[in-house]
Amino acid sequence: MFVGKLIIGSSGSPERCLQRGLRAAERGRLPEVMREGVAEVSLWLNVMHPGLQAPWFGMHLRRGNSLIGACRRYYPATELPKGRWLAGKDTLPPTDHPFRAGALPAGAVHHFLLPTLGWAAVAGEKEARQLAPDNTARLRAWRRTVLHKPKGKQLARLQALARRVEYLWELVIRRLEISQREISRHIDVWGAADLPHPMHAVPRQKVYDDLHAAGTPYWRLTTLMDTWCALWFWPVRDAALLDGTAPDYRTATPASVLAAAQPVARVTAPVSMAGAYQPTLDGEESR
Repeated sequence: MFVGKLIIGSSGSPERCLQRGLRAAERGRLPEVMREGVAEVSLWLNVMHPGLQAPWFGMHLRRGNSLIGACRRYYPATELPKGRWLAGKDTLPPTDHPFRAGALPAGAVHHFLLPTLGWAAVAGEKEARQLAPDNTARLRAWRRTVLHKPKGKQLARLQALARRVEYLWELVIRRLEISQREISRHIDVWGAADLPHPMHAVPRQKVYDDLHAAGTPYWRLTTLMDTWCALWFWPVRDAALLDGTAPDYRTATPASVLAAAQPVARVTAPVSMAGAYQPTLDGEESR
């Protein structure tokens, strides 16, 4: 669809238009979502052959902000009480911890569970103070209330949430492995007759829906990380949504909504066969 729009809106042959689109993607002149579509078509062209069941490369292509993006980085337990990641000078960066590095160190907390100096950064801009002084002041006031190092019970709760994140990540990895098997298609590769072939092809939309369904571990983690990133770019006009003064917060919550709400995670740590921390939910048995 993305490349189709690119071709329809351009003059010349489809091949010439696609080449121009690829060059534009390389130079960063296309929106990220369109660059992802161009990359997917480019991969299709490299594996295309008669009778090909076109695979879905969306499981491997991701778009995101490489400068702000939330990922598996952490602050060690010894640094959490110091709050050096909030220092205006010599700010402490988080430590990268890829999955091949194993479990997170004891007491560590992911960087996207903590406040950061980049949140509501527009509040410090001169233009924002001139164009929207009231809302900018609200953003600055909100920043002052949240940019603090955790203490006491708050720190313990964050460390428990970090363990919960790790548990959800384990479930996400398993879910992605299942999705990869479901979305795989048979492709003839010369000299590789021993490649495993899928027993049956699951429709792309079903794989996507199962992965992104609300309430699933994948949905929970991506929503959390997207929210952390969104707070960097929070618009001045929506300052009331952060400080609680928006009319939305004065609307009574229907009882039916409360009844359907997801249970809140309890900080419990049943011992599993693998010896890993596996927190449970209220009304849910531990595994």
